[in-house]
Amino acid sequence: MALAQDHSLGVPGMPDSPLVPVHPESVLGDERTLRWSCPADILGFVGVPAQLPTAVQSLLDEGVLESVSVEPAGVLTMLGSARSWRKDGARVRQALQAALCTPQQWRPAPGGTPDDDALRLAVQQVIDGEVGAYIRSHGGQVELLRAHDHDVQLQLSGACRHCPASDITLSERLEAGIRALYPPLRRLEARNAPGVSAGRRMLGLIPTRGR
Repeated sequence: MALAQDHSLGVPGMPDSPLVPVHPESVLGDERTLRWSCPADILGFVGVPAQLPTAVQSLLDEGVLESVSVEPAGVLTMLGSARSWRKDGARVRQALQAALCTPQQWRPAPGGTPDDDALRLAVQQVIDGEVGAYIRSHGGQVELLRAHDHDVQLQLSGACRHCPASDITLSERLEAGIRALYPPLRRLEARNAPGVSAGRRMLGLIPTRGR
């Protein structure tokens, strides 16, 4: 989806500082929603914000946007029902870029553990995305067991349980994908699903390379 580029701020009430780079990505099956990828964990939380900078909040108040939510490496924006990206996309981009220059003005909803929520969402995005699709295409399955305090535990099943390339898949695909969305990742571990028959190569517990 092509949107007009505007490298000047021009947003009232926002600081005259370098823009944070964002890139719009379409969401499959939802023409009203765009995912704006941005530097990972710039806002420090995930979910629907309790408070937004004025530039973005004004778009919600006017009905230009219907909703805004934060992901580990992006922001999801849904257009109002009577709006179009061709007409309003450049304005949304400009407001969002300016607002990301003041991350302290974005406030998460009360409760929860922002770091764990961000890590959990990052892992799930990787599992649901291209890396997970690659694993499934080879007859394997991967499931998130735990995401806490910058550590992740996964469960492998199917072909992953006895595949000689499982450790490579973990370190080079899963770990890289999660770390791209959540740079503070400290350790990734994987366990075989229960009931692996005797004689098969078992992954057991495999930590990532030390950082």
